[in-house]
Amino acid sequence: FCVDGMPDMVSGITLTGSTGTNNAWIVTDPQGNILGLPPTPDVVDFDGAGAGICLIWNISYEAGLTGLAMGNNVSALVGEYGLSNSISVTRNEAVGGTLTGGPFNFDMIGDGTPDMITPGSISITNNSGSNSQWIITDSQGIILGLPPMPSAVDFDGAGSGSCLIWHLSYEDVAGLAVGMSATELSGCFALSNSIEVVRTNADGCNTNGGELFGGPFNFVVGDGLIDTISLDSFVLANNSGINSQWVVTDSSGYILGLPPSPNAVDFDGAGYGTCLVWHLSYETGLTGLEAGANAADLEGCFSLSNAMVVNRTNASGCNTNGGVLFGGPFEFCVGDGTQDTIPVGAITLANSGGMNSQWIITDDQGIILGLPPLPTDVDFEGAGLGTCLVWHLSYETGITGLEVGLNANDLQGCFSLSNSISVIRNECGIAINEINANEQIELRNYGTTAIDISSYYLCNFPAYAQIGNLSITCGGDYILDPGELITVIVNFDIDENDGELGLYTAPNYTDPTALMDYVEWGSTGHQRSAVAVSAGIWTTGDFVTSFSSPLVLEYDGSGDSSLDWTEDTATPCVDNLNEDSSEFEFSVFPNPSNGNISLKFSRDINDESRIEIYDQLGTLQYSQQYMINGELHSQLGIDQLEAGTYFIKVIIGREARLQRIIKI
Repeated sequence: FCVDGMPDMVSGITLTGSTGTNNAWIVTDPQGNILGLPPTPDVVDFDGAGAGICLIWNISYEAGLTGLAMGNNVSALVGEYGLSNSISVTRNEAVGGTLTGGPFNFDMIGDGTPDMITPGSISITNNSGSNSQWIITDSQGIILGLPPMPSAVDFDGAGSGSCLIWHLSYEDVAGLAVGMSATELSGCFALSNSIEVVRTNADGCNTNGGELFGGPFNFVVGDGLIDTISLDSFVLANNSGINSQWVVTDSSGYILGLPPSPNAVDFDGAGYGTCLVWHLSYETGLTGLEAGANAADLEGCFSLSNAMVVNRTNASGCNTNGGVLFGGPFEFCVGDGTQDTIPVGAITLANSGGMNSQWIITDDQGIILGLPPLPTDVDFEGAGLGTCLVWHLSYETGITGLEVGLNANDLQGCFSLSNSISVIRNECGIAINEINANEQIELRNYGTTAIDISSYYLCNFPAYAQIGNLSITCGGDYILDPGELITVIVNFDIDENDGELGLYTAPNYTDPTALMDYVEWGSTGHQRSAVAVSAGIWTTGDFVTSFSSPLVLEYDGSGDSSLDWTEDTATPCVDNLNEDSSEFEFSVFPNPSNGNISLKFSRDINDESRIEIYDQLGTLQYSQQYMINGELHSQLGIDQLEAGTYFIKVIIGREARLQRIIKI
């Protein structure tokens, strides 16, 4: 028994083979001194007897026995009697003792200098027990360490907060392990009083993410069964700070989630891989605490705990994970000639895993439009209206269906796709296509509503413009319907010497939301430099880029009246480049080809054309002017191209057609 204030009663003692008229039970010390004469052994509470050993006997005797009384020794019994064998009752007692010293205060925690209690600063008295142990706990009693002595602990790396030092004496004890609670120890033991150690951070940021005990956790994911960390399978100790947050990251530190508690996360849908569960303590003003950011980039007053590991194995045995994408959605105004690309760093990929990796661009039905090395390599400008989706794919060797034109839903093999990020391609409204040598401007309304364009032309200027025989003057009336294409004739020469060709927003050219237009600046009477700055106009030899429109126009540097303006076009998602027209079609043969190819047209053509070849990312690989005569154009060399899938585009006049070719 352990003498600990709890009743200690024997049970299960049996007596056999006794004979005699009378019978009694005797409790003695090891020397035979009679301590008690109970009616039965099981009525005796041995807890009050203190530490030591006593013996339980049975005596059978006849009348006339003398000496059977408490305080006598059984050796002094006189008469006819017989004693049984004895049964030992061992009474253990542990005393934790009394600690003196402290409390201890360390105010430069985290400066790299050891913070240790000086040997001899703590003393213990009045302890007893066969075994002893020093214990460090947090203020809630969670065991943080079991050092051989308090002076062996360096508190510098512990973070801010307070912890307690105890001494334990014991005969036998269960639950004595780091991460367990000292309040749940069991066995024959006793704890001393505690001494506090207060820790203050050197930088004045007194937060402590704490220490996590638990894990690693292993789940088979993807089987539809809930995979959560149970509340009783981990312990958080020694944390402190005004604010508290649980953080789940991938193995690289990218934040996947910010749950209220680890047991709130179902890892079944997370795919194969490893993630980490942390506890964060922080003060107001912390930045960077958001999904998709990296925990290494947190800024402010904060402290992270150690991490618990969660290992996830796919139920299918296909251990790939497409990962989690953060960023977007992205919206672009397409068809205006300005490059539309996703900025570098705008998409974050976290938690991916697998032998091979690939970025995929699909339409909103899953048809694969491109397989770029990075999403930032794609220019969506030439893709037309609609929505593209950006995905990340992780896969093992043997996957099939990974090619442009097929549907990502039909991929086969060992693979995993991430979530998708939308790229929304909107219409740009009115777009100015070109000015030719006859001072003609083509305008097309790409919007969905009619636009009154008259008030946007040459208001407050002496020049005028006309559409056919219709003059456009300030305050006139001309409606441009959705999809309508018109040619505007301006009445001034485009002449470097006569002034700059500029862009202005009317009726107030400083208004960045108004429609932009062309105007001759030379003799208008306006201060050209001031107007140019406020309106963002082109000056000789420069590119035209205005803050009020993404339109980009390129000057060819000729400096004469045959000045040629063209759209600066680019061509990603090139499947969408075909225009609605039945003017001509063409086919390519042989296809696939390892050298030369020929183009066969649907009708006789006698016109100049441009032939362009793009790779799957929409990057221009080849461009050349050709005169087409008849139905056949032969021997176009593609020897310089690497093996793979490409797109050949033929432009004749304002018509364009596209075909897929394969170089082997």
